[in-house]
Amino acid sequence: MVAIRFARFGRLEAASCAICARVSQPLLRVWAISRTRTDTQSIIPFMEQILYKLRQSAAGSLLAVLILLAGCGSATAPAVSAVSASASAKTPAPAAVPSSAPQELLDGAKKEGQLTLLFNQQLTSSANEFPTWTAAFNKRYSLDLKVDYTSGPSMPQMAAKIAQEYQANRTASSDLWLGDTLSAFGLMQVDALQTVDWSWSPDLKNPKLLAEDGKLVEFEWQFPGISINTDQLKGDTVPKSLADLLDPKLKSRVASTPYAAQFDVLATPDVWGEQKAIDYATKLSSQVGGLISCGDIDRVATGEFSAFGIDCGAQYVDQAKVKGAHLAHVIPTDAAMYYPLYMAIPKNAAHPNAAKLWAAFIDSQEGQLLLYKLSLNDHPLIPGSQSAGEYQRLLKAGVTFVGADVAFRKKNDPAKMTKLNTQFVNILTKK
Repeated sequence: MVAIRFARFGRLEAASCAICARVSQPLLRVWAISRTRTDTQSIIPFMEQILYKLRQSAAGSLLAVLILLAGCGSATAPAVSAVSASASAKTPAPAAVPSSAPQELLDGAKKEGQLTLLFNQQLTSSANEFPTWTAAFNKRYSLDLKVDYTSGPSMPQMAAKIAQEYQANRTASSDLWLGDTLSAFGLMQVDALQTVDWSWSPDLKNPKLLAEDGKLVEFEWQFPGISINTDQLKGDTVPKSLADLLDPKLKSRVASTPYAAQFDVLATPDVWGEQKAIDYATKLSSQVGGLISCGDIDRVATGEFSAFGIDCGAQYVDQAKVKGAHLAHVIPTDAAMYYPLYMAIPKNAAHPNAAKLWAAFIDSQEGQLLLYKLSLNDHPLIPGSQSAGEYQRLLKAGVTFVGADVAFRKKNDPAKMTKLNTQFVNILTKK
């Protein structure tokens, strides 16, 4: 059984507005740009600037940061109509594999009787497809749980909501949180996530899928790179590196982002280092013909721009290609990186046993096949991955990937990365 609703969230609390008032005008300009976007990964540099500013103020608690992000984050998903479980017949689930879940966990889920999920459309390209997940989940574990899914707010907004509920000792709005690295880091700081022993799951034996003592579980990677129009760029003219975007033949035909997506990662010692990244951004600012958000891939598809870099991942290109767009995505050989998306169970989840089963199912081969079918992305380290081809090819060619995960952000100086990102924004926007 499944019920799908759309969550509408109320006005920002007065306390959050007071915090917003402390943010500098340059950051508010970046925020204004961010309000028009739904691509959460690209909002990370903006969030880091807010985080740094608030840490310098008396209002700088992590909870205050998360509250601010809830009010100033990207827009929620569009409203969806209620659908019934019968909709799953349109996209049948892959063949089920017998579950190895402990009987105690299964009994606990049966006793809970349901699962409450509130997040944006990380598992599908359309909320109407979600019943497919419910049917496959119940079949795998021989359950008949009611899965109450609501298409909700962005990843950082949902992290803020979970944090507020935990601090107020209220039941979590969602039994499972899905989100990006920076939002996960914020939830870790307020200690809102359960430590989970995943040793029972054969699909989570790879330690690279787990972080922070099992509090975080990766379920997909996103690969920033270069989006190209394949009608305009072919053969040797296709850029293979970020350096190739500086080719004089591409002058005014390249787009980048106004929020300098991924440039803070470029500037770390693990990738290019500070000076090389600044020099590159300066040269690119004279090369670009416009600045667009990661969700504006149609402006490349129509030929307004021949190439777009650094983008936020191949998923935007792949989803446009399904609709007939003549696009391709390139992972740059001189700046190969990825961002994981995480799952986590709040400490105050109402149905933690069902949530653990759902998370393990997503990272099963069956779950990953379904994830790719419905969202055109999956996790390259899980056997059977359909997104791993280019990643594996580049690895064999000697390309080194940098993972911008929670450990990466803990290792690098967040304050320094924030200052550099502000500098990159100024360079690209020619402030």
